Amino acid sequence: MRVSIGFAAALLLWASATALAQNAPTVRVTGTCWIGSTKVPLGGVTVQLLQTPYATVSDHDGHFFLGPVPAGQYVLEAREIGYLPYRQTVQVGATGTLNVALELIAQRTDTLTRTPVELEAITITAAPAAHENAATTITIPPLVITQTPSLNTSDLLRQTAGIEVHQQGQGPGFASDASMRGFSSDHSTDMALWVDGVPINEPVNGHAEGYNDWTLVFPQAIEAVDVIKGPTSPVYGNFAMAGAINMRTLDHVHGLELWGSGGAYDRFEGGALTGWQNLHNHGVLGIRGESQNGWRPNSDYKIGQFHGRFVQDFSSSASLDAGVEFYGTDWHSPGFLSDSQFQARDYDVVANPTDGGFKRRAQERVSLRVVGGQSFLWRTTAYATQGRWQLCLTTPPEGGVSEGTGSQTE
Repeated sequence: MRVSIGFAAALLLWASATALAQNAPTVRVTGTCWIGSTKVPLGGVTVQLLQTPYATVSDHDGHFFLGPVPAGQYVLEAREIGYLPYRQTVQVGATGTLNVALELIAQRTDTLTRTPVELEAITITAAPAAHENAATTITIPPLVITQTPSLNTSDLLRQTAGIEVHQQGQGPGFASDASMRGFSSDHSTDMALWVDGVPINEPVNGHAEGYNDWTLVFPQAIEAVDVIKGPTSPVYGNFAMAGAINMRTLDHVHGLELWGSGGAYDRFEGGALTGWQNLHNHGVLGIRGESQNGWRPNSDYKIGQFHGRFVQDFSSSASLDAGVEFYGTDWHSPGFLSDSQFQARDYDVVANPTDGGFKRRAQERVSLRVVGGQSFLWRTTAYATQGRWQLCLTTPPEGGVSEGTGSQTE
């Protein structure tokens, strides 16, 4: 029984294969592509039997080969860029392995005629960027700034621009560090900080060259911020290894704005912002103060800040823009804790009650701007900066193991 079933299955497979072989396409379609009546062969022509997957490209002599294809009636199309397409109805037979040769010389006379081809228009739209690649520039609009609750300028950048900012040093805001593009620079010395087109990095400071003094920026006067994440740029000069931050301040304010807030450890912050605007000039004035005692003894902190900006319009194309930033701060420091004091949670220890410091800094600028049409902008800026600081800090006595014997540095 198993032999009979096997023989029948083999017979059935042989019969099916014979039927498939008889119905398999065996006819090839061949031909030549000519340029009009010149009898010059044309290579690279796409030849296809429409509504089928059969297609090929003519060789350098104009010859093409299709198939084998099943018997039937087809529409043969020849197409090449720069020429009018040509179509011809062909009948493919089913006689054995007969090859059907299509002589396209007569039929193609004056058909592949050279003609211009109009391609579909491509529109490219890009946002204008004066100096930087738009893909690496983040602009924080005024609405986001006004709706973001922040304690200071560095905290505002941390929340809105996604920049890592952490407190460092003996006074709040005194040495806030910001990291951009993986640069964990000391006191942001690798990041250029600009206000209204003027750099405010300090060339020389006790915290190294290029120290970023965030406290000089009046937080409530910031209108918009441009964050440029990129390598050193000739536009932003020194200290822009990781990128640059350009803060734009308000050029006018309507009425008077007052604010105040308080918190733990006797913290209080308040200020006022006012301004004016008329036909030929406008400006902004601001004053701010903050005081707190800190969570450890002898850790009080005070700051007073002033901001001013004045814009005089000489004409519709020329204006004078002037500004001033100033702050003064004083603080005391409880000093560092030794490892043994920290482990014993003895946080009320004051290393030296004279530890602390102060800083005073001011910066003035004036710019003359001339605008011509939509493509011309000429600007000349002069600025000056003044500053004085003093820091007294006692390091913990560790017997020469870590910080050395206790001493006071200035």
